Amino acid sequence: MPREWLFVRRVRDGRKRLVLPDGGLTLHSYGYVENVAHALLLAVDQPEASCGNIYNVADEQVLSLRQVAEIIGEALGHQWDIINMPYELAPCARPFVMQPLSTHRVQDVSRLRADLGYRDKVPPAQALALTARWLLAHPPAPGGAEEMVLQDPFDYAAEDRLIDAWASAGRGPAAGDFRARAAIQHVVQRAGRARAQQGRLRGLSRGETWDHSRVLPSSKSSAWAGAVRRHAAGPTWAPP
Repeated sequence: MPREWLFVRRVRDGRKRLVLPDGGLTLHSYGYVENVAHALLLAVDQPEASCGNIYNVADEQVLSLRQVAEIIGEALGHQWDIINMPYELAPCARPFVMQPLSTHRVQDVSRLRADLGYRDKVPPAQALALTARWLLAHPPAPGGAEEMVLQDPFDYAAEDRLIDAWASAGRGPAAGDFRARAAIQHVVQRAGRARAQQGRLRGLSRGETWDHSRVLPSSKSSAWAGAVRRHAAGPTWAPP
């Protein structure tokens, strides 16, 4: 699953504004192909140490989502305008996280290091740059299997409306805030419909497609989201 394509396609399409949930602070473990192959060969070559054991295999260094975006942008000569938005209000950015919450997902590779002497053959930053350049030269088909698995509709018009609504909700007067709230709600609903359509196209069943509308908010974004909603709602009006 080429998660880097989420960024590379936006570079190809000339997108400058990039929404990252919770500031892109989420940490995810990944494994570059050469590093994973190296770990497997270490286990094969040291049967006395590896026999009967189970190991987590991933890159030693774990990059945040924002670091991933910045490394790919730098590798492709692209400058992002990163917009920090609470996870709850950023449906267009949820494919970046690849899970129903923006919590960390880090694999413990200490046993792999201790038993087999594993070290990254290719630093993750270099691996990201290599992967991004390869994807730029060999792009997946638009709307193809890779993009369906990634569940990103690449709906830039919806992303722009969400970004503009977010900016308005943060600084506009009460009337502007009301319009911003309506725009945010419209974009969230539209993104949900797009994900549902992709799930139907893939023929997925039995909960294989995440239903973000049923997921509880992450603790680090719920307070932000509540504050934004209260700000956008403005004063409560009641008839005399």
